[in-house]
Amino acid sequence: MIIAAVALAQSPRIPLTARVCLCGFLVALAVSGILLGMRLSLGIDWVVHFQPLVAVVIPVLAYLGFFSLTRENAALPTAMIIRTILLIVIAYSAILIWWPISVDLVVVSVTIFYLSRMALLLRLQDDDFMHVPPHALKLLRTALIITLALLSLMIMTDGLVMVVGMVAGNGPVLRLLSGISGLSVAFVFVTMLIGLPMALRGAVGRHSEAVSGSPEMVTAADHELLARLDELMSGQQLYRDNNLTVARLGRRLGVPAREVTHATNRVAGSNFSRFVNGYRIRHAQQLLRETDLPVTEIMLESGFSSKSSFNTEFRRLTGQTPSQYRKT
Repeated sequence: MIIAAVALAQSPRIPLTARVCLCGFLVALAVSGILLGMRLSLGIDWVVHFQPLVAVVIPVLAYLGFFSLTRENAALPTAMIIRTILLIVIAYSAILIWWPISVDLVVVSVTIFYLSRMALLLRLQDDDFMHVPPHALKLLRTALIITLALLSLMIMTDGLVMVVGMVAGNGPVLRLLSGISGLSVAFVFVTMLIGLPMALRGAVGRHSEAVSGSPEMVTAADHELLARLDELMSGQQLYRDNNLTVARLGRRLGVPAREVTHATNRVAGSNFSRFVNGYRIRHAQQLLRETDLPVTEIMLESGFSSKSSFNTEFRRLTGQTPSQYRKT
């Protein structure tokens, strides 16, 4: 887990928020395993007071990491951050005040809640993961499924410990923990056997891209589809619809959504979201130059619904804020 965290921290392609959360998730898993080993193998019983405090943040960090990949600017909403902090404070208070009655119940409840939230991410379309290139989407979904399986194993473990502890006392609980810790090690080992080759293939693919300058062969069909898409976007200004999706555009063009995504990635060199935002920012630039409309109204007219996303994309493409652009 620590090796995976170090490798993830060094990946510049993943946004900072996602890296921080997912590295924190992996480190928390490693710390949890170390504490369990200290307790079971070395007989250091006082670490039992720290185990649930670490266990509570594991599903929280996992969810926030994957969720941030669906955000246009990769930043987490302020309201979500506040709610998450409050939830952790409440969980910690319940654990510390009503120890040991509430420990397993709190950990299981928090894990189930975030497990259900993460399961909903699997229903998202590929293009909803705005910061993940097409060649890495399969790896992302595999990582998400593995994380869900690991959290399910944690729920099963804590549930069994809670039941056995109430029925038979600490002796059987420790034996059960020893057995389940072996199961967890086997799970991680099998995951590494599956995940490591996939990660290496991804690394080889990225290296090939860097050498060749082209991730995939661009076809005439890609150019034709992008030309049709450009005509549709420029002529009908569909980008001004802030609910525009790749699926809707695919239906208008009579092709699967995945073909639209692949064409924008291969020909334009950007994902669908950034491709559309290019039209929106160019439209905003025109309005800033030729009208006296307020910046907020221009943002809405251009198809953005979030001021932070508008400002982030505008700065990314022009190197200036909208206000600075209007002044110059």
